[in-house]
Amino acid sequence: MKTLLSLLSPFFITLEATKQMSNITIVLRKDKINAKGIAPIHFRIVKNRRSTYISSGMKIPVKFWDDTNKKIKPSFPNSAQNNNLLLLKHSDASKRLLNEETENKYVTAKGISKAIKGDDCPGFFELGEMSLRKTKADCSVGTYDAREAILKKFKEFVKDKEIQLTDLTPQLLGKYDQYLQSRFNNSVNTRHSNFKFLKMVFKEAYKLDYLTGHPNPFDKYKIKTTSTTKEFLTEDEIGLVETIDLTDQPQLEPYRKLFIFACTAYGIRVSDLILLQSLQISGGRIKIKTKKTNNQLDVRLPQKALNIIEWFKEHNTDNRFVFGLAPCNLDMKDEQMVDLTVSRETAKYNKALRTIGKKAELEKPLSSHIARHAWATRALRKGLDLYQVSTLLTHSSVKQTQVYAKIVSEELDKAADLF
Repeated sequence: MKTLLSLLSPFFITLEATKQMSNITIVLRKDKINAKGIAPIHFRIVKNRRSTYISSGMKIPVKFWDDTNKKIKPSFPNSAQNNNLLLLKHSDASKRLLNEETENKYVTAKGISKAIKGDDCPGFFELGEMSLRKTKADCSVGTYDAREAILKKFKEFVKDKEIQLTDLTPQLLGKYDQYLQSRFNNSVNTRHSNFKFLKMVFKEAYKLDYLTGHPNPFDKYKIKTTSTTKEFLTEDEIGLVETIDLTDQPQLEPYRKLFIFACTAYGIRVSDLILLQSLQISGGRIKIKTKKTNNQLDVRLPQKALNIIEWFKEHNTDNRFVFGLAPCNLDMKDEQMVDLTVSRETAKYNKALRTIGKKAELEKPLSSHIARHAWATRALRKGLDLYQVSTLLTHSSVKQTQVYAKIVSEELDKAADLF
């Protein structure tokens, strides 16, 4: 004997299919009647029980509309011609609707509306270019270059073919992940960074209402980052850098002084050091708005840091930029040139630090960022609390600073081995 559920199953299947299908009808928008009693004629698309309206370009007095037959009454001038035009537009819209649903079953009513108007749902790379333009307007040159490179790699992977949003599947992402490993030998964190931008592009489709209900493939295929070890210098190692003989390579001296300054003055980021202007140093204090986070730093400088600034004053003919790395005529409003200057000078600085590190026979690779780590761990050992260190590092969150507390804790744990 058949159960009630089995008998009703065909009904439920039909109901579900009907709910997913779209339909398009001609309607008079009586909710938009103007003061003269005239209303626009629209095409109404219904998909997943959500409606979207498209203008037909026609308006008529309400009294001339036949709501039963969805057409203009014969009493209206040129009614036959206008009705034929409405039917042609309805037929064309229905064809576009069918095409859109055939090619992309997850497209929304709004997406169908855009397609019917000639504003087709963009492909993935078209959305990617839109994101890049937004990046160029809102972010640094470095961020733009990195994201452009990510999109280029993905284009190479699909052999420069435009792909639709629904072509992105967990299976495709898995193959791309393998490609990044085999073709570029990318680390897990680099691959995660690549996927992060691609996911951001995909999410734009949701924001613009091109997709709804479609599962996000990036939620199915995820790449987890691995924690990296932050290198830092001990007091003895900083001492080696500070005292190593550089008389045979005097061109390294400014970079050594800059490194010691960073180890002493709150681990200030290299971008902020390169762009530090003399007018930002006053009364023994430093006042800056950090380039990366836009956070304010207004604190008194340690005496050693002040002594280093005096050394640079004596050795720089141009005193606009404290450390003489940025050109004196740099236009700070030209963001692209500022970013290029920071990138170029950072590369020179890190190259010099690698040489200094080798001369000092350090086992750790010397870099601009290791000075930041060195200051943070020293500060925590000397008794500053996590919040104070976070504030002086201009972190946007204390969570970013907690890694340094963990390093110090691990170092203290080693004391147990001494007993």
